[in-house]
Amino acid sequence: MSAPPSTPFPALAAARVYGILDLGYVQPGNVEAMTAALCEGGVDLLQLRAKKLPKTEIEKLARQMQPITRSHGVPLILNDHLDIAAATGSEGVHVGQDDEAVARARAFVGQGVFIGKSTHSPEQAAAAQEEGADYIGFGPLYATGTKPDYVPIGLGDIAAVQQRARVPVFCIGGVNAQRLPEVLAAGARRVVVVSAFLLAADVRGCVRQLKAALGFLLLTLLCQQTAWPQAANLPRPDAPLPPILRAWAEAQKGLGDIEVPFQQTRTLPALKQPVSAQGSFWRFADGAFRWELGRPPATVLVHDGSEFRVREAPDTPWQVLQEDDARYRMWARFLSGRETSPEELTRHFLISTVEDSSGITTVTLRPKAPFVRRHLRQLDLQISPKTKRLLQLRILQGDGATVLMQFAEPKPVKPGVKATLLAR
Repeated sequence: MSAPPSTPFPALAAARVYGILDLGYVQPGNVEAMTAALCEGGVDLLQLRAKKLPKTEIEKLARQMQPITRSHGVPLILNDHLDIAAATGSEGVHVGQDDEAVARARAFVGQGVFIGKSTHSPEQAAAAQEEGADYIGFGPLYATGTKPDYVPIGLGDIAAVQQRARVPVFCIGGVNAQRLPEVLAAGARRVVVVSAFLLAADVRGCVRQLKAALGFLLLTLLCQQTAWPQAANLPRPDAPLPPILRAWAEAQKGLGDIEVPFQQTRTLPALKQPVSAQGSFWRFADGAFRWELGRPPATVLVHDGSEFRVREAPDTPWQVLQEDDARYRMWARFLSGRETSPEELTRHFLISTVEDSSGITTVTLRPKAPFVRRHLRQLDLQISPKTKRLLQLRILQGDGATVLMQFAEPKPVKPGVKATLLAR
């Protein structure tokens, strides 16, 4: 596993979804509204690209965008125009394939502005790092209307570039929600999205759905690609399982068919505004379940008793997971409420509990394995001792992001809906 990329810019290090506001798709009069939609949807970085406008107009647009991007904590990046970036105080600049582009940009904008460079091969990516680029754009992966003259490079070199990278690598060119699973499976960890966002009927919703799908896919890929240590190789339990956790686990077995609505909120150090989405979870007494996130659902997991399948973005086909797939073991065992042994938690986690003044208990789980801690630092489960109900789950990720899931009161599933919920 490659080391995390190194960068002195925290917002850049935490970024996963890079949006480009391209004036080839957006009229100048709509720039402010589009900027607001992209930022409210949750892009981590936003670039202004205006190849055919005069510099005076580009600077005007950048100054219109800045109050919006800064209010959301989203760095604004200027494409090519170093003088405009310096004049407006933009957080970043992006340059093309020119041997001296990075050095020239650094001399112009100084050390406080991050610089990205476009690359189209592993050799160019390596050269960009040596030149001092703070991040790399790698692509185009697919043929794209944004740059129709560019020959797509495909997915074959992503893993090698990612493995050698000391700076963040953003894969670009034709990326959308439908292609996201294969792009990430090829090794990408960060993506640039242009037309899929700008041409969406609901820009905010499109960004939110792709970002939610990206987070889920990265988690499942981690489970696929990294085997958990065998129990025999882990330290023995340091302490018995806390009674509240055992009581909660036992209580799940007698709940019958239930639906649990929840609210998920994701925050990043670089974002002033958190990204929220609603979800629902249905679990049945026979161990079948359905879990979905987003309205309409962007990510859906279904276990109908005979197969476990995942749909990771709207309008994409179902993917059936086999029992030897690590994602099957993680999600099916946890969500069914029937297959997880509480004792296994003490093998994989350090566990502590704190009770607040209202009697609510917070159970904190910290992974023992160092490689897991790079991706998952801590889980906090807030449980009511009186009702044995999980009220809240907080996940602290390795990149500094926090995911908070707040659960409503479980309610019985309406008769006759099980078949519909579990159907393809």
